[in-house]
Parts: sequence; C-alpha cells; structure tokens
Amino acid sequence: MEQLSADMIKVPMLLRNTLLLYVFFYVSACSIDYTDTPQRSEGSERIDSLLNRQSSPCPVIFDTDMGPDYEDAGALALLHTYADSGYVKILATMTSNRSPYAAQVVQIINTYYRGSRLPVGKPGQEAPVKGAWQKWPEFAIKQYARLLPPNHNYEKAVNLYRKQLAAQPDKSVRIISTGFFSNLDKLLTSAPDSISPLTGKELVKQKVQFLAASAGWLPMGKDFNIVMDTKASTHVLEEWPTPLIFCTFEIGSSVKTGKTFQKLTPNNPAAGIYQYCMGYEGVDNDGRMSNDMITVMLASRGYQPYFLLQAGTMKLDERQNTYWESDITGNHFRLFYKRNNTRLQHDLEKALQHQPAKLD
Repeated sequence: MEQLSADMIKVPMLLRNTLLLYVFFYVSACSIDYTDTPQRSEGSERIDSLLNRQSSPCPVIFDTDMGPDYEDAGALALLHTYADSGYVKILATMTSNRSPYAAQVVQIINTYYRGSRLPVGKPGQEAPVKGAWQKWPEFAIKQYARLLPPNHNYEKAVNLYRKQLAAQPDKSVRIISTGFFSNLDKLLTSAPDSISPLTGKELVKQKVQFLAASAGWLPMGKDFNIVMDTKASTHVLEEWPTPLIFCTFEIGSSVKTGKTFQKLTPNNPAAGIYQYCMGYEGVDNDGRMSNDMITVMLASRGYQPYFLLQAGTMKLDERQNTYWESDITGNHFRLFYKRNNTRLQHDLEKALQHQPAKLD
C-alpha cells in the first residue's frame, strides 16, 4: 500500500480520479450477487416475436453521446458491420451530446464505412455537453478531417427522427440508444407538424418495434447515461410506448473488447480512436467495457445464445439510482447472462475486424 500511494502521487490528479472511479465501477460490478438470476427467460415472448419477425434488413436509428466514452465509436463501427452483413439498414445517426465535436466524429465514422450520405442529427439546447478526458474527439477530427465533407450541417435530431419514422412501415424501426435520453424525450413530446399529423409518442407507438438502450445499473446504482439528463431519463422510462430493452452497466463492464480492433488499419477512424485511447496512461490495457456494443448486437441480431431476458420495470429512486421490479407483464426487459461471457467477447472482437463494404 505504501508503494501504491507513492506512485499515485506522481499521477496527475485528473488521471488518478479517473483510475479510482474505474476501479470503483469494476469492483462494484464484480461484487454483484447473481443468485437471483432466472433459470429461463421470463416474459420475453413479445420481444422474441419481434426479433423473429425481423424484416431483412431491419431499419434502425442509432442515438449516441459520442464523446465521454470511446466505446461509442466501437459500437457505431459494429453497427456498420451488421449493416454490411444484411442484418440492419441504418436510417440515421443521432448524437445526444451537445459537444461541438460529437456529430463530426459520428460523421467521420459513417463516411469511412458507408460514404457521407447517412444523415446525422444533433440535439437541442436542453441536451448535456460532455467531453472526453483523453481529448479523443479532438484527436479524431484532426486525424480524420479528410472524412468530413466540406459543408457538414446537421439537422435537429427531433426533426430527423420524425422524418425517418414517418417514412417507415408500422412497427418496423428499432432505435438503439448508447447515450443520453435527451433526443428521445424531445421526440416523445414533439407536436404534430408538416412531417406527420401524429404526436411524437403516437409516432413512436406506430412505427417503432422497440428501443434498446445502454442504460441502468442493477441491482441498484447511478448510471452515467441516466443521470446526465435525469429529467429526460425519467420521462422516457415512464412514458416510452414500446418495449424497452436494457443492457445495464454490470452486464457490459466485464466484457473487454478492442485489443485486436485497435490494430486494424490506421485509416479506420474507430480503430484509430481505440488505439489512441487504449493504454492511455495505463487505462484499458485489457480492453474497453462493451455495454454499447452489446446493445447494438441485441438490437441487430438478438440476445441469443448469450443472454436470458426478464420482463419488468426499470425505475429511478429519489437519489437517481436505477432499480428493477420484475413483472412478467412489464414493458421493460433486462439481460442476464446465460453462459460464460468469453464467447460473447470473442464474437464481438471478431465482428469488429470487418472491412467496410460501402454498399449505400
């Protein structure tokens, strides 16, 4: 302990705090009691029927806070892999982070994988602003400026949501959220307009199959994506009118990915971001946690053979902790591991090796 303390004195205060927070998250996740894990999926028939009824490819909208955690870059790369493989068709990509860099990083990754035609939505003034302590978004924009079109103007996310949803068949769209719920809250409260005579909530109910979200920390804890915009999170948790599947913090924190992904061609901006961040001052040498990637996977390909699902309701207490109430009729669903997560880690890492097809 004396040697550890001496070494820590040499570490910059910001890095030391980050390391301590990382250790706290890791220890907390590993100490969870899993004795309540169900022996089989409970109440998942509605989600199973949606997954089995999947059109080919299934239309998806990706909503990310691209900035605080570089795993969002890997999650977007994984989504493009599934698009190239025919599982999904990406309608649009949104950023829920009001950082001036977020939308540009999303566009850079989109351009590398699919060209510059995929629309990017930006949030309103009510959304949080959050950067990255490693300054990786700034690095990405400087390093991959060639992938930004000369005029990169971004549409308001709520308008882009309404436009994309209105144009799709009923009960066809899957929304993937790996960031704050700010855009989704704005969508729910949007009024009828020239795009659609429906309110936002009515439009979601009519057009969306389900929402898959990287959010929550169970059995109880403060989740970053939830607490960054508690008002929006509370509204979405209470009012979202379709099934909502959660990949909670403790599920993805033990699955480390990126060690081989970061070794891909430096022309790949997502891989370049991982290379820049992994091992940065001794952090993430073994890989980055994979909550966002798991969320993308389950929305694109389903949760089998890795997980069980349990129906219920995700709630927030007065201290902004998430907790779970199981209920076979509930419209929320949480993941439980069905088996050791080693295979999942391997399969995610393998999928990230994909080279872009640029079919769009």
